[in-house]
Amino acid sequence: MEKDPDTPSPDERLKSLVHDLAMTLNEVFSESDAVREAISRIEQEGYEVELIMASITRILRKNKETGESFLAYEFNAFDHDFLREMKILPPEEKGGQPGGE
Repeated sequence: MEKDPDTPSPDERLKSLVHDLAMTLNEVFSESDAVREAISRIEQEGYEVELIMASITRILRKNKETGESFLAYEFNAFDHDFLREMKILPPEEKGGQPGGE
């Protein structure tokens, strides 16, 4: 059975859903009167505000038989750079053990 070329793969569909979530969060914060007012108060005190948000979205796939969730994710270059900037060693630099030294 051939795959329909117009049907996105599960990975493509998940990426699209996560992108939609990120865009929605961006809209919520950028349109929020409360956020704008808080920034305005800080700027009135003479400070410059740069609002930088990092969103960590964890998607777990459920095992249909057991109902248990598992994470299917591979670190990319952005993840490595972000962790290093935060002074956190990426897993392979810790010996491959999550939370290990």
